[in-house]
Amino acid sequence: MLSGEEPERITIEADYEPLDPASISAQVTVITAAEIEAAAPRSAAEIVAPVLGVQLQRYGGITEPSLVTIRGSSPEQVLVLVNGKKMNSSQGGGVDFSTINPDDIERIEIIRGGGSAVYGESAFGGVINIITKSGYGKEFGTIIEYEGGSFDTHALSAQMMGGLGKEKAFDFFLSFRGMFTEGGYTYPDEHAEDGEEVRENTGGLIGDASFKTGWDINREAGLRLSLSGQLHEDEKGVPGLAEFPTASAVMRDRSYQGLLSFNYLYNPIAAVTLDISGKWQSRNYTDPEYYLGAVDDTHENTAFGTELTLQRGDDFSFLLLKSTAGYNYDFEYLESTGLLTAGGDAGEGTVTRHSHSGYARSDLHFFPFPETSTGRFTITPSIRYDGHRLSYPDGGLTRDDEALSWNVGLLVPFSASKKILIKGNAGTSYRLPTFDDLFWPATAFAVGNPDLEPEEAFQVDAGLIVSPFPFLTVEGVFFNQKVTNLIQWTPGPNGQWRPGNVGEALIRGVEAEIKTLFSFVPISSFLEVKGNYSYLIARDMVEDSATYGLQLPRRPFEKANVSAALSHLKGHSFRVEGRFVGFRYITAQNTKFLPSYFILDSALKVSVTSQFAVTLAVKNLLDTSYVDIREYPVPGREISFSGRLKL
Repeated sequence: MLSGEEPERITIEADYEPLDPASISAQVTVITAAEIEAAAPRSAAEIVAPVLGVQLQRYGGITEPSLVTIRGSSPEQVLVLVNGKKMNSSQGGGVDFSTINPDDIERIEIIRGGGSAVYGESAFGGVINIITKSGYGKEFGTIIEYEGGSFDTHALSAQMMGGLGKEKAFDFFLSFRGMFTEGGYTYPDEHAEDGEEVRENTGGLIGDASFKTGWDINREAGLRLSLSGQLHEDEKGVPGLAEFPTASAVMRDRSYQGLLSFNYLYNPIAAVTLDISGKWQSRNYTDPEYYLGAVDDTHENTAFGTELTLQRGDDFSFLLLKSTAGYNYDFEYLESTGLLTAGGDAGEGTVTRHSHSGYARSDLHFFPFPETSTGRFTITPSIRYDGHRLSYPDGGLTRDDEALSWNVGLLVPFSASKKILIKGNAGTSYRLPTFDDLFWPATAFAVGNPDLEPEEAFQVDAGLIVSPFPFLTVEGVFFNQKVTNLIQWTPGPNGQWRPGNVGEALIRGVEAEIKTLFSFVPISSFLEVKGNYSYLIARDMVEDSATYGLQLPRRPFEKANVSAALSHLKGHSFRVEGRFVGFRYITAQNTKFLPSYFILDSALKVSVTSQFAVTLAVKNLLDTSYVDIREYPVPGREISFSGRLKL
């Protein structure tokens, strides 16, 4: 640091430091708490569905799984974080967004594109970071809400938050929710007598709770201790394929996740953060009437992790520098009644995975504009090493995987006001095969493959953001990703499905978005209008194969969203949102496809008083019949009503 120069100060945030899309090279979307409330979502799945580059895969009603893909990835290739910590299970299957309570969310940050150099394994297609609410800086208060809706659905929730003690050094947030749905919606069926069939065994019961507490031990010294956690339990019917229903199948899920964080600002330009996290998940699947014999399987996933992060800021005459370095250790353990043993049989067993990671990242802001921390151009290099050891004691199997990931980002603002921004990124990413990929028990239909190699990818993207006026922002992005060792489940000669590293793919596309905001001062209101469009090509590049050059299954060529939200300063709001999803092939040979569809949602909120508000929401207003996953019909029009009381 040069003599006489003021160093860049490191600040300790009460919450995970928010991403600023205009200050980082990554292609990112941030959804705020105000936007979430205006949309009246019933789960986190409905929040992320309209986001640029995101595709939602619903398996049915409100309690059935809802998985997320980004830029043509699979759900397993999207890394999902809560307060910066991983939610994905090594067993596989992706993260079910239908289980995440939207009332707990302060904001959601969605990064499009591979990010293994920063976030590690599974950050293949993108990263979704869910930040939960806190009571930091808030007055003590309580919120109680009831919601009722279609298919005999009822939900009751409560939240408490605020600061306590001298100067509110201690803050907390508590949340509880219970939901019940009878299910039993109808869907079109050309083989039924009246053209409709009832989707049975779609009811469920959900209960969850979350908390976040923080203690400013010494604000001047930057000492802060925080503890957060999420608890979830549910029991729901598993209706199975429409053609082959499972009327007696039941799934019971439980999960508990916690995070302890310690932040210390040990001098004005440097800080240290220590995180200790733990997670436990249990899934029990039963089907006493399964035609091949009664099924009763239980899987328990346990994970522990610790992460040490160091940050430092330096200010030179021509350069503002912020550096981050860290070390991460994770231990994951799966105990299951259905695993592939060394002899190829299904039986009870355990799998463990130890992971060590070291990473470094720098934000180099060259030639900063006067009196700002914005450089005339910013380069962000990142590098990360991950080492993994997997052990399967019952089968005597041990395997080691390692990956070196890198990324270089570029951000060029044409002025300190950032009215014109150029963004670019290039780097690598990877995903380990899941435990299901490796050890799926041998059945007549499928079997795992312990010899799978990790998926790898090289990706680049470039984008332009233009804000010529305070009320208008236009964004355009091009991306390209080459995937090798793509894991694909394919049927063998005997019809048994098995995964293998048989695939290469080329995924490329364009994304565009426009945002406008108009103020109507005479009526104390403002109107926000958004629209986005994405075009995706995801080609199978396995040479000498019958599917070479064809579109990968379940990836729509086109997706578009449009929304308009009119809000009043007294808390009233009206929102309309439309979502178009183009047709998707469902076979690797591109011989069959699911048709395109358009969904229209609406929500009206009226603040009766400053403490009480009511909301009427209609999902799928046009009663469109559609499916995201073949043989899993989605409900038609759904109506809900809620009342929220603030105390």
